[in-house]
Amino acid sequence: MEHAHGNPLFNKPLTAYVGQGQTRPLTSSDKPAPSRRQVSAKTKEAIAKLGLRYRPTSQTDLEAHAGQLAMLATDLHDLPVDLLERAIGDWSIKSPFMPKAFDLVQLAKSYLAKAHPQQREVTTDWVDVARRRNDRMNADPEARRGVRWVANSTGVNLELDPTYRTDMDRFMGKLHDGTATARDVDRAPEVWRKIAEERGYLRRFDDGAFVIRERRCENVGL
Repeated sequence: MEHAHGNPLFNKPLTAYVGQGQTRPLTSSDKPAPSRRQVSAKTKEAIAKLGLRYRPTSQTDLEAHAGQLAMLATDLHDLPVDLLERAIGDWSIKSPFMPKAFDLVQLAKSYLAKAHPQQREVTTDWVDVARRRNDRMNADPEARRGVRWVANSTGVNLELDPTYRTDMDRFMGKLHDGTATARDVDRAPEVWRKIAEERGYLRRFDDGAFVIRERRCENVGL
């Protein structure tokens, strides 16, 4: 979308200054600016949709999440909605992290900067970029799991990680390999044990206790 008045991101109103010792007569327009920034309904709607994409898994974090969204909407109140929605869409596809206002503003600026095709992007080592992003994601306990950054000839993309194993996957693997102990079974969540029972790894007694099912040799001669 083209903006008739140039880049709208950082337009600031001009302030009339007076010389030292001089005063300016008050007029009806000299009212103090409102203390709170006015956030449009469309901006609130765009930020609300962003919040749904990065909704926390813990119920105790919902209040903090709502406060973070409210601050984000306030910080981005003057960003054109069409640029904001485009930035949110692009960010959600490429990153597992909740964006900061700075991140979305930088994306919005990049759309306007494309009007200067003579500026070519500097060659980047995408493998190194992917490695740094994976390190950052692995170090963050709240980051999305089961995905990884993968480099290609044009950049980096977020893809599912086929090597990722959850705690339940490791529990089932130990049962399958025959290395699981009774303590592993006792410490496993109830839902894991029920799944293991359905898969034939565990046996459940009438009192609800689970034990590892003994394997029988399929070859009669052995």
